[in-house]
Amino acid sequence: MIEVKDAVDNAIHFLKEIRITELPNLKVEEVYLEKDKYIIVTLGWDEERSLTPLEKMTKPANTPFPTERIYKSFYIDNDNGKVEKMKIRKVNNG
Repeated sequence: MIEVKDAVDNAIHFLKEIRITELPNLKVEEVYLEKDKYIIVTLGWDEERSLTPLEKMTKPANTPFPTERIYKSFYIDNDNGKVEKMKIRKVNNG
């Protein structure tokens, strides 16, 4: 069995290896054990989102683009610490 801290470190390392762009405001959002097989680590970060047509017309120049929070869950094998899979994590805001 691996330690939770090691599972989190492995998830972050894996994410940074597969991402080309920066990960602003990267945070550990959730960690839990699933059926003694996986430690599931959910990471979140901010990404610029597309502007709506109204925002395109009304956004003042030199203001930052709006962002959205992205969440991914990483399934870390509890025996060897390897990332077995990554899933998009949908979060309801409301």
